[in-house]
Amino acid sequence: PIRTDRETFLPPLPSDKAAEYLNELNAGLESKPHLTKVPDGNHLRVMLWLRDAIDAFRQSSLPSMGKELHVNVHESLFPSEVLPKQEIKSDYGLNQAPMQLF
Repeated sequence: PIRTDRETFLPPLPSDKAAEYLNELNAGLESKPHLTKVPDGNHLRVMLWLRDAIDAFRQSSLPSMGKELHVNVHESLFPSEVLPKQEIKSDYGLNQAPMQLF
């Protein structure tokens, strides 16, 4: 289980940067009510870092050499209160609610 009795080690983005990135992430979702908007939170720092790392990979010579980039995001990145509510049908981590944020 995720410990909630301590502060996170991950500091939030500065508020102006977080607002700018949230606007980018959630742009166009008004017309897609089946998708979940990405909420504000400390997870934005990781998502922004991943975006920048993926862009750096794409702009490098690695893709032209046949190299692939695989990225995993663990559901524990997101606080449980921001995840869409979903019944978990197993006890071995089959929780698809975090994927509704992507």
